[in-house]
This record gives sequence, structure tokens and C-alpha cells, in this order.
Amino acid sequence: MYIVLTIFDIAWKELILLTLFIYIFINILYLKPITTVDDIEELTTFPLVSIIIPAWNEEGIIRRNITNILKSTYGNFELIVVAGGEDKTFELSNNITKIDNRIKVIKQEPLGKSTALNKGLRNVTGEIVIFLDADSLVDENWLKYLVKPIINREAEITVADFKPSIENWVSIWYSLYHSYLRNVADNKGFFGGSTAFEKAVFDNGIVLDDRVIADDYYLSILCGKKYKIKFVKESILITDIPSTLTNFLITEVRWVRILLHTTLLLNNKRKNVIFSLLNATYFTLGIPVCFFLYYILGKEGSFIFLKVWFSYFSLLILLSAIKPLALYRVDGNSKWLKYGWVALVFPVFKYLLYFYAMLTYKKVTPFFKGSRKL
Repeated sequence: MYIVLTIFDIAWKELILLTLFIYIFINILYLKPITTVDDIEELTTFPLVSIIIPAWNEEGIIRRNITNILKSTYGNFELIVVAGGEDKTFELSNNITKIDNRIKVIKQEPLGKSTALNKGLRNVTGEIVIFLDADSLVDENWLKYLVKPIINREAEITVADFKPSIENWVSIWYSLYHSYLRNVADNKGFFGGSTAFEKAVFDNGIVLDDRVIADDYYLSILCGKKYKIKFVKESILITDIPSTLTNFLITEVRWVRILLHTTLLLNNKRKNVIFSLLNATYFTLGIPVCFFLYYILGKEGSFIFLKVWFSYFSLLILLSAIKPLALYRVDGNSKWLKYGWVALVFPVFKYLLYFYAMLTYKKVTPFFKGSRKL
């Protein structure tokens, strides 16, 4: 009871002042212009675009995905589907080749997404290469808007925007988090399910390691400082984002495992990943340590650690709470305010899941579809 009462008694006035300071800092100093396409003009040249879809156990959506792409207003493309799994993904994809000769289907072995992407890369003939997730649905203008900056020499890499297939308090966290990274923090990461590359990027030495599971994160690290990247908010796809708390927990644990796997594979201690893992450990073990110190040292001995622990994580949660406010100022979308409370709740989930993912790291798997167990 002492520890609980102490938490509520610690520096609440300072936390309020700190919140105001952070909000002012972000609004005045930290907001950055969105790195997007300035305007969407009609294209005058139409180079061949190679779209690669790695599809594993996607029989429920692959046909619809391909059909949507075929309706694209940008018609000069080839579609390479690297398909496999225990279901009928390959058969369904192969049947569609009969209705359009722009489609090529390649059999995928159970060797992971990066191997499938590399297999697709070996078969491309286009000047622009697009990686598209099989569980994402595009609209008719997605392709035109995505390749326009590359064709006009405004960027070598472009990243599409995404919307959740089901929007609720769970899926909005992904939208909020990634929108903040793009629109406020100006992050150059590839996320959202669709990224376009000038083919020269791969011709000039960028190689996707077959062992990599987090291909988008891996390529972000390799390409982020070498090439100009643009986020194209007009290029939109609907993505299968977790919309239930259970699916969120499973997906997040898997993502942390593959993030850690890729970080170790890079032989490069990525600061953001290591920082998050240390935070997760500190947060998760903080309360047990407080009880232990209270038992060994009494009130005075445990108070200092408890104050530091609580103050530090209050700061991190307050920083998270500022995100919806900053986003609302950038794009004026009131949904960020409506669901702003999730920015207070999900950081706690995140640190607990990070810690669990570290303990169960050996369960890392390249496959997402199929068995979805923690």
C-alpha cells in the first residue's frame, strides 16, 4: 500500500508543468514539414513498373489483391506473385494469369519473406520495383501516385500511406504511431505495406539478406542515408492491421522478436531498438525491485528508486500523450483527439510486450500467416 500511495504522491505538479513544456516544445520547435509529394500532376512518361507480392497462406485475399491492381490507372506494369503456403494461395494466383499476361506467378518455398522478395527481384524487367504486402488492398490510383516522384526524379524511394481495414481504438494506435513518425518526426522508415524503389537502388549494391525477417526495417537502415525517400500520402492502401487486443498482443510480440533478430543480424546496435529494450526491462522489473528494496531497506531506501522509476516512465508516457496533439496540429484530423487516450495506454502494453518478446526470442519465425501464438 505504501508503494501505491507513494506513486500518487510523487511530483504531480512537476509532471503537469513538464507536460505543458513538452507540448510547447513540440509545437514551436519540433514540428517538421511533411515530406510528401507537393502536387499530383499527370505523368508524361510511363516506364515499366515491376510489382512484387510475396504471398504465404493468403488464399483469403490474394485474388482480390491482384484484381484491384489490374484496375490501376497506370497500366504499364508487370505483376510478380511469389506464392506458397499450406493453402491454395499458389493455385489461386496461378489461375489469374490466364486473364492477364502481365501477371507472373512463382512458387515460393517456406524460406521466408526476404527470400521470396529476392526471388521476385531476379525476375523483374521494370525500371521501378515495388514491394507490396499480400494482405493489402490498393485503389486504382495507388500505383500512379506512388511512382510519380521516382519518374520525375524527386526521389529514389517512395512509401505509400495506409489505412486500417477496421478502424477502432486498437488499430488507431498503429495509425497514430506511424503517422506521427512520418508527419512530425519525419522518419524515413518503410512501413505500411507498399514501397517503391528505383531499380538502380538494387543494381548499385543494396542487397536484401535472405536471413532477414523484418525486410522493411532492414532496407530502411541500408537506404535511409543513401537515397532520397518520399512519403506519398495520396497513394493509399487498406492494410490488415490488428483490430482486437489479442491480435495486437500477438502481432506486437512477433514484431519485437523480428526487430531484435534483424538488429542482431545487422551486427549494428541500433540505438532506438536497444533503448526500447532497456526501457522495457527497466519498466517491467521496476515494481518487483521496489518491493524488494522496501522489504530490505524500508521506506527510505525504496523511495529514491521508486521516485526515479515513476518519474522516468511518467515522462515517457507524457511524451506519447503529446503525439495525438501534435498530429492534430499538422493535419487537423479530429480522430487523433478522439482516440488520444490510446497514447496513454499502449506504451504500457508495449514495454510489457517488449520484455516478454526478449524472454521468448527463440520463438522468432519468418511466417505470420498460419499459427498465431505467443
